[in-house]
Amino acid sequence: MSLDKKGIIVIDVDGVIVDVMPNFIEKINAHFGTTYLDSDITSFHLDQVLPPDQFDFMMNLWSTDTLYDNLTVEEDVLSALDKMKGFARLVACSSPMPGHIRSKYEFIEKLGFSRDDIVLTKGKDILKADIRIDDHTENLTDPESFNICFAKSWNTFWDEKDGPRTDDWEKIVKLTEEKLRS
Repeated sequence: MSLDKKGIIVIDVDGVIVDVMPNFIEKINAHFGTTYLDSDITSFHLDQVLPPDQFDFMMNLWSTDTLYDNLTVEEDVLSALDKMKGFARLVACSSPMPGHIRSKYEFIEKLGFSRDDIVLTKGKDILKADIRIDDHTENLTDPESFNICFAKSWNTFWDEKDGPRTDDWEKIVKLTEEKLRS
């Protein structure tokens, strides 16, 4: 694809653009007296790694109506998004969890995404994309897209024959630009 015509990159929000998990783990540990680390979360489906009471607590955190109001994004993420916007159309895509939709939407807008480039849906496969960046492997199944699995403790099983697995934003910028040039 020529860079004269911008390709479309669909990029996940939770776990990719912003990492809410460390905050949740800290709150679970404080509330339950546990000592979880990020690496203990080995499944995207939290009910598979947390006891029911802790899972319910986590889900209550997820549905807080101000969840995204005070979140910050790492500088390397912001830099990468700016670079990719120079050669691609970025579409922020995220699941709409009841309770925090307003907070999430406003957070994404503050990152510079226009209303036309924000999609809140559980069915991310409804979007056509040249490139997909996601931490949930079930969202990286479109054979027409170049898939980048954003490395997390719950996706270590990702087979790189299906696309690279990385959390290095400089590498992601390089991979996406090279792919859109080819």
